[in-house]
Amino acid sequence: MVKGQPDYITPGDQVVATVDQPSFDAMEAIDGTGDTLTGLLTVLCTTNCDLTEAAVTAARANRWTGWFADPGPATQIIELIEKIPGAQAKAMDQDQNVEGEDPWGRPENPG
Repeated sequence: MVKGQPDYITPGDQVVATVDQPSFDAMEAIDGTGDTLTGLLTVLCTTNCDLTEAAVTAARANRWTGWFADPGPATQIIELIEKIPGAQAKAMDQDQNVEGEDPWGRPENPG
């Protein structure tokens, strides 16, 4: 997994999915968002879900924390951490409702 805009999900040498929504420019400047992504992915990897699915869900949840927190330049990581439960629920609901499709209307592999 490569965090950025977009987030790339790759099992090695091939991008199998990208996640770029929701997008908040302020999220890029907040220290610790990579740590929250790592934590979300770690938790999901302990379940029985597919690793690619876990990575996509973690990336979506990490991005949804921004939607719930409405970050600005002075936002601290704790403000995002407090929003993780709702963001995780939103990401998991999103995955279930659009299985096999990108909910933002783009192909999963743009290459």
